[in-house]
Order: sequence, then C-alpha cells, then structure tokens
Amino acid sequence: MSIVKLFVVVAFILFGWPLSSVGGEQESLDDLSARKARFYKVVEELAKELNNDIKYYGQVVDLQGLPVAGAVVMMTVRVAGAVPPAKEFNRFEVITDERGLFFVETFGDVIGVDKIMREGYEYHYKYNPVRDLKSQREGKRQGSGFEPDKPFTFRVRKLAPASFVVLYNMTFGKKPGKPSMLDLIKRKWVHDEAHIIAMQYSSMDRDWHADVNLSVEGEAGGMKLVLDAPDADSGFVVEKQGLFEEMTEAPEAGYRRKVEFHVRREDSPAMVYVKGQGGLFYGKIHIDFMEDRPGVVAINATAFTNLSGGRGLEYIPAIESQYDWDVNVNHTRREISRADLLSGKSIELPVVSPKILKETESRE
Repeated sequence: MSIVKLFVVVAFILFGWPLSSVGGEQESLDDLSARKARFYKVVEELAKELNNDIKYYGQVVDLQGLPVAGAVVMMTVRVAGAVPPAKEFNRFEVITDERGLFFVETFGDVIGVDKIMREGYEYHYKYNPVRDLKSQREGKRQGSGFEPDKPFTFRVRKLAPASFVVLYNMTFGKKPGKPSMLDLIKRKWVHDEAHIIAMQYSSMDRDWHADVNLSVEGEAGGMKLVLDAPDADSGFVVEKQGLFEEMTEAPEAGYRRKVEFHVRREDSPAMVYVKGQGGLFYGKIHIDFMEDRPGVVAINATAFTNLSGGRGLEYIPAIESQYDWDVNVNHTRREISRADLLSGKSIELPVVSPKILKETESRE
C-alpha cells in the first residue's frame, strides 16, 4: 500500500465514519473498540512503510572545506507511529572524529541535524539548507549519507579572533535630498542638520561626528543609493562575494570616498567595509534597500564598529552584552568615546562573565 493511500485510510477512520448507527443510536463501546483496533492496525502499517533501519554517515567541515574534529552534532530522529507518541522524536548527540566524520545507527522515518557546537566555530542553518535525510529501504538508498565514502556534509564557520565589535541597526525611508549621517562610534543616525545643531548643546552628543553620509539620488524607477565618507583618507571597500559574517577583517587599502548602488533587487544588499576618520577605526555596514513606493527607498542598515580601533570585525554578542552591562548596570567603565580613540591609549576588551555568556548563548 502506498503512503498516500495509508494516509487516506487513516483520515477516513478518524474523520470519515459516522459516530452513530443508521437507526440513530449512539455508537456502542464494541464498535468504538473495533474502530480503535482498525486505527492502530493502519498506524502499524503506516509505520512499517515509513520507518527503516538507518545507517547515517556525516561529516562536519568549515566554510573552506577543512574537517572539524571534536564537534558535537545534535540530532533528532523521527519514528513514525511511535507508541507512546512521546517517543516519536528521539534526540541524541554524536562527536566528530579527527577527520570531522560521525556515524549514527538508529531506526526511524527521518533523521536530521538540529545544531552543531564546537568552540571557535559558528553553526547556522543558512550554511546547511538541507539538514534532514529521509530513510530508505535497503537496495533503494541513493545520495549522500548512506555510505561511508559519501558522507552528508555540514558546514560551520570558523570564527576569527575576538574583537571589540558592537553593532547598531536602524530602518528608515529615504527620499532624494539631504543625506542621513551616521556616527559609527556613538551608533546613532541623524537625518537632518537641525538635529546636529541641537547636539552642540547636549553634554552627551556634543562630540557627535559624521562618519558616513547616506543619500538617495535620481527619480522613481531609476534611483541610486550613495555612501560618502566626509573625512579625508576614509571611505569604503565594497564586498560582493561570500557572506557578511565572513567579513571579519577590514582591508588595509583600496578605500573610496564615495560608492554608489543602483536601487534594484539584484544589487541589494550592499556590503561594505568602512575606514573611519582616516583610519582611527574600522567597521562594516550591511544595507538592505528597495524602492518601497515611487520615489522612496526603504533602508535597513546594520553597522558594526571596532571600538578598539583595530581592523578585526568578528562580532561576538557576549562581548557587546558585557560592555553594555559594564556601562549601564555595573557602572565599572564609561562609554567609549571618539576622544578615547584619539588619545592613542589601549582600549581593553570586556571580560565576559559566565552569566552574560550563558544569557547570550541561550538567545542564539
């Protein structure tokens, strides 16, 4: 019997048969018991059709294809028709060997990887669009995962050395005209000059400085997004290959004061490295953009800044969380300013506490 037919039969058993007899009398307990027996018989047949012995061969590698040893692979196998139903999903862990390989022998319908953990590496579903494997009967098994020399490959990203990197995100609409300005140290956008004038009278924002000017040019249907660096010996390097999180070190050279992007689907997102204030610090910006309505560009911009002045751009959420905690809760350090960078003094990386580390890991 095909799987589709089995599902149809189950549906009729559960929903398609009336609960009362022709004479209108309530279904007897004997009839109900008989129905249950038929139902469990169909479930048993369905389970036989779906479940198989599974011998699963896998390998964990980094984005460059190098094997990752000692990785904890967290997996789930589904057993169709499991009794009791609580045993339908079985979760377990395996550890990769020195070649990044792992092997699982189990029983069920579908087996899949939930997460891969290894210190110094990052797992994400977008590196692994296919994470589940449907079990197949002996003699019909094809593709990766069923043979030792054809393991199912999973990718993780090797983290660069930790840097003092913080992020800032903002979404706004932009029309042609005056630029919006971003201070990468204070992590604040300003969209009009009047606001800048008002900042001169604020003790908190008096030292605000524009590192990036963002503007929109052109007419509806043919608009451009423009990034401009107001400071000398500053600018942008456009990154067109790879993933944004792989941009972990800003280049030394090749920066341009002005870069442009056509506002069209194939050119979004824009990913750029930023050299700020003549090399005082470095960062990177990811900008999603589209013409939301005629003459208006919808912008979602996420900026990452190295507050210690180096070119390293590996973002570790726990480091930023610890920094914010130290500044706003513990009051054990003050917020880093542009003057701190200009002074040339060394800026220490926050020491992440176990509490902060646990909280950030639980959110990931």
